[in-house]
Amino acid sequence: MSSGEIGELGVPWGRWQRIAGLCAILGAVVFVVLCFTPLAGPHPLTQAATSYLVAFSFWLELPLGCLVVLMIHYLSGGAWGVLLRPVLESAAGTLPLLLLMFIPVIVAMCLGSASPYPWARPLEQVASGSVLDELQEKARLLNPAFVAIRGVVYFLIWLALAFLLRHWSRQWRSGNEWAGRRLPNLSGPGLVIYGITITFAAIDWNMSIEPFWHSTMYPPIYAIGQVVSGFAFATAAAEVLSRRPPLAGHMRPLHRRDLGGLLLTFLIFWSYFVFSQFMLMWVGNLSDEVPYYLKRLRGGWEWIGVALIVFHFAAPFLLLLMRDVKENGRALLAVALGVLCIRFVDVLWWLEPAFPHEGWLPYWLLDVAAAIALGGAWTAWFLGSLKRASLEPVHAPEQCEPEAAP
Repeated sequence: MSSGEIGELGVPWGRWQRIAGLCAILGAVVFVVLCFTPLAGPHPLTQAATSYLVAFSFWLELPLGCLVVLMIHYLSGGAWGVLLRPVLESAAGTLPLLLLMFIPVIVAMCLGSASPYPWARPLEQVASGSVLDELQEKARLLNPAFVAIRGVVYFLIWLALAFLLRHWSRQWRSGNEWAGRRLPNLSGPGLVIYGITITFAAIDWNMSIEPFWHSTMYPPIYAIGQVVSGFAFATAAAEVLSRRPPLAGHMRPLHRRDLGGLLLTFLIFWSYFVFSQFMLMWVGNLSDEVPYYLKRLRGGWEWIGVALIVFHFAAPFLLLLMRDVKENGRALLAVALGVLCIRFVDVLWWLEPAFPHEGWLPYWLLDVAAAIALGGAWTAWFLGSLKRASLEPVHAPEQCEPEAAP
């Protein structure tokens, strides 16, 4: 391998980017091919749009989650954030790509009777009577043009936050103390702005797939899921980078303890929100709420629900309680990657059961193929951004000194 591919930092950026690009191409080809097979079911266009939405929703979690964690770090400080900062900034810098990936979601809203969004279809085909009247009322806000415009506005706001944080961070690293003071000043309002925009985005893009169901807990669940994904990804990436110059030796057991503890905290928040929503709806036993969970607890989906309880909460909760696991780089990396995988399963579990699927054909392979395609493109963009970033801890380097050689 040439020195140009490895780069000055000892990281094989070129090889990693080629692998990511190959995954993107292969995933896209497989996805398109599967759309013309029986796996796509009797409504292949709707299934393709739904699978793409699953993949888009998952990969959107990483840059937005990293953006939130970055703002939390600028408000709270800590050595853990010093090591994660390049990864967080580079991940947040991929939002322009996600804006491009949002275009097929807009197209899916305009497919008429083939759209995965009931409010985007001819309403007379979806409901009748008083239910039709209710849907027509909701169509004032839920219509393709208005939802698309709102989506672009959300992205522009997130892009502005990410740009300012990255721009001022670069100036801060160059010695501009004024820029350094701006970072926490923006992060506080930025978290509030994120909370508002992600609430509407969760309703527009995901919750409205079932327009007759509503939950005030869903947007917080959507948001904390993004934070879990973003933090798990940043932890895994930092752990991998810590094994190569210039971060080799900088990741110490105390840093890993902080990362493991924070990941555990975010997982507990996610579990609390999810359980609260389920408990309130099940106890309320309302006819317009309970069917949402009945779809996800029948027809084989109940096993996915059990898997989420075990692998999204119980297993990582017990593992991250152990100090030895948090201080061991390989163990922490395995837990973080496991959380990322189960996050994809969770996104799939929220979206796919909204539509009836006949038989037991593995239609979820379309979701996996779409996720690999979008993930390969996202990873290639992320690596290109990270390659140009400064990985060496600049501020508070005394908190990140490499371990002394034995």
